[in-house]
Amino acid sequence: MAILQSHNIPDLPTPVPLVLSPYPPTHPPTPLPPPSALPRLVKHLPPGYTESQLYDLFRHYGALASARTQTQFGPDIGMVEFWNEEDAQAAEEALHCAEVEGQNIAVQIYHQQRRPSHPVREFNVAAPSFVPSGLNYSPFPTQVRLIFGQTNQT
Repeated sequence: MAILQSHNIPDLPTPVPLVLSPYPPTHPPTPLPPPSALPRLVKHLPPGYTESQLYDLFRHYGALASARTQTQFGPDIGMVEFWNEEDAQAAEEALHCAEVEGQNIAVQIYHQQRRPSHPVREFNVAAPSFVPSGLNYSPFPTQVRLIFGQTNQT
């Protein structure tokens, strides 16, 4: 199992430092700040495209915080997240409409819907009732009655 921040990968004859963060390691380890770049959606990925392949495709443009192919958006949509916005923009410009295994991919910023920190009430029982104003308003539909075969509307 590999651990971030220059820890070695066990069971290798020669130690291999694994560094996936642009931040230097600290002792004791400190939590990393969140990435400063907006995540990018990668659409129209080839069938069976793996996270490793997605990582390899984008790693040339800067330090990646994550590369995922298993997303809530569907099997052909991945998501990459860079640590720096400049790197993310460079990757987006270079790879948008690029051909990957015979398919043109699309790379775009993922605008997350921010949820309010307080619960939003959809229905307020204490709210005043709404009564439309106007001369032609009637709360009841037009009544029709039959009188000896004739139709009278009231």
